[in-house]
Amino acid sequence: MSLKRTFLAGLMALCLGVSSLAAADGIYVKRDYMGRKIGQLLYIDTDFGAITEVTTYAYKNGEPSLTDVDIFRGTGIFVAEGIWLTKGTSSVGPRDIPVKDVFYLRELKGKDILLSFPEQGGKRTQPDIAGLYQAFVDTALATPDMGRILLEQIGPDLTLFDLSKKNILCNYSGELVNPHMVYAQVPLQKACHIYEVFNKKSKIMMTYLVAKDLSDAYRVKPNGEALQIYARGGVG
Repeated sequence: MSLKRTFLAGLMALCLGVSSLAAADGIYVKRDYMGRKIGQLLYIDTDFGAITEVTTYAYKNGEPSLTDVDIFRGTGIFVAEGIWLTKGTSSVGPRDIPVKDVFYLRELKGKDILLSFPEQGGKRTQPDIAGLYQAFVDTALATPDMGRILLEQIGPDLTLFDLSKKNILCNYSGELVNPHMVYAQVPLQKACHIYEVFNKKSKIMMTYLVAKDLSDAYRVKPNGEALQIYARGGVG
């Protein structure tokens, strides 16, 4: 077989593999042997791949109280082989430890998702996110971190700022139930997250609106000029 044919065969196999590993949008729940909820996975597909947030709990004395539980929460993107969490926080005891670049393997088990720690490379979270996450609800709303990842994936050509750079001050500013009522030039009439870019003088340079189902995103300049910069199935 020629090198070109080998490459095409490998590419086809990869594409088939990615397709077979596709999961459905929704909320997935991990439970312990007693049936208690000890984890949750939010999964929303986008044109840039699935964006996800994983939260897992470890009860210290068997009771689910906020003062007696260790928590890991990470946000990232599903890839062909697994899940790559680009940012997260491990809250163990009195400490909140920033965590990034966590990778776990993933496998589709019917409608459920199995996460496992790779034998080589990577680093475990604390508490560990490995385990079976069972399909629970077939819809999901993105967290602010998930919306921020979507903006970073859209890129500076449309956002006009490179939001992945540390010197760009882009703050999460809350939610809007009906953006069109506040921003007349934005036809979006669904709940959204708001993000604002500030300059060194604390002046707003840009506002972004990201639908909580990650289906749409807009940028709004200080003069009110608005542009749709993302629409699931085609960029605006």
